[in-house]
Amino acid sequence: MRKNRLALAVAMAFPFAFSAHGQTSQITSAAAPAAPVKSLGVVTVSGSQPTSLPTQIPTTMEGITREQIEQTVNATDSEDALKYFPSLLVRKRYIGDYNHAVLSSRASGTGNSARSAVYADGILLSNYLGNGVGGLSFPPRWGLVTPEEIERVDVMYGPFSAAYPGNSVGAVVDYVTRMPTRLEAHGKAGAVSQPFSLYGTNASYRAWQTSASAGNRNGDWAWFLNFNHTDSHGQPTDGRGTVVSHVGGKTRLQSLYVQDGWVFMPGWKAVLGARAEQWTASQGYTQIPGAVPAVNTQWPERREFNISPKAAVSWQFTSDVVLKASTGRAVRNPTVSELYGATATANSQYTNDPGLKPEKSWTSELSVEKDPCGQLQTPRG
Repeated sequence: MRKNRLALAVAMAFPFAFSAHGQTSQITSAAAPAAPVKSLGVVTVSGSQPTSLPTQIPTTMEGITREQIEQTVNATDSEDALKYFPSLLVRKRYIGDYNHAVLSSRASGTGNSARSAVYADGILLSNYLGNGVGGLSFPPRWGLVTPEEIERVDVMYGPFSAAYPGNSVGAVVDYVTRMPTRLEAHGKAGAVSQPFSLYGTNASYRAWQTSASAGNRNGDWAWFLNFNHTDSHGQPTDGRGTVVSHVGGKTRLQSLYVQDGWVFMPGWKAVLGARAEQWTASQGYTQIPGAVPAVNTQWPERREFNISPKAAVSWQFTSDVVLKASTGRAVRNPTVSELYGATATANSQYTNDPGLKPEKSWTSELSVEKDPCGQLQTPRG
């Protein structure tokens, strides 16, 4: 066919000199059998949405995909997706324990929930009104993400990215959600029975959960709806008798950061960054009318300014071995509850401290990664 097109093109350019050759070529082509033609139709190539975490930083990160969650985790809620991550723990005591399911990491326990950061598509889910589980609890807003809409979950351990505040000293968790590509519907029902015999209690406690979701896409528009109902009866926990108090205030964090990476030698990569933060606490008050004498205190405004440098480097030692070193400073400023809140339970008391200083941490990490398949490489982006 290419020879035929060439002959016709030449014949059209020089019709008198080469017309015979053009006719001969046409006859020859007509006599030859036609080549088979097969239509492939429309080929669509799609990939999962990338994480919002800065994957170019050579430090420890872990992830799990939607398929892995479905195969390995019996997820009743979004926090269950973190069940098998290393160096992470969600303090979930029973099904439906939404108000005490705080996240702890290798750099902090369950009493320091403000030392980790949880996001969904880059939007903050963590509750930084308070810290810890004593008296009042401040877990992330897990209910804003349902298991059916999770595309993947990624975790970065440590404060090694300048893009995140000092609360990232423990870990940064990012839920990547998805939208339907066609009509889909899901339904799920579950039941739990828990025998409990301790502390003078001998009973069985049960829980039920039902959920339904549906979604669709029409052109550039997509929608997804979810309904979830949980009825949970858990074992008795510690008794609580709180002193009635009215507390409040405002905190504001304004930040500016810079971060960049360089491949300065073959196999070597460095990422350097710094974060400047201006923290302000204002309009704080503590009122405890039931105390003797009654408490009604207005607290003065406070300001703090800090700079947190970050650095990470990696070396592709061999094709299947990478060495990584990271260090970073993190400044975790006090929460409103720590500054102005005052609560008491049956076995403990929490006193506010309006002069509480920020937590300042230096975290360093040295790691060696080996790929058993022999194809391990550090990111180049």
